[in-house]
Amino acid sequence: MARLGKLAGAMTDADSAKLARLVTLLREIGVGPRSYRRVVVFSERIATLKWLAEVVPPLLGFTDGSAVRRMDGTCSDIEQTHGYHPRVNRPRQELAVAKLVC
Repeated sequence: MARLGKLAGAMTDADSAKLARLVTLLREIGVGPRSYRRVVVFSERIATLKWLAEVVPPLLGFTDGSAVRRMDGTCSDIEQTHGYHPRVNRPRQELAVAKLVC
């Protein structure tokens, strides 16, 4: 177990094949700082959403923090209904990440 913990602790975002594939797919459909293409990424875990919101935008070339809007169970009802939905209609480059509840 100690060896496994050491190996897992040495992993970085660059070791994630799923992250690399997500970024590749987003680039293929034209997501980027000079594009109006917007996407919604669903995840079951809030920790994954937070991680994606942190690591994906720089990998796509976004340089400021306005590229991502997150909606999950930690957002208030007001944020979910009024703070998020109006942004969807704006012609901006945003990557939205939302929690998928099955």
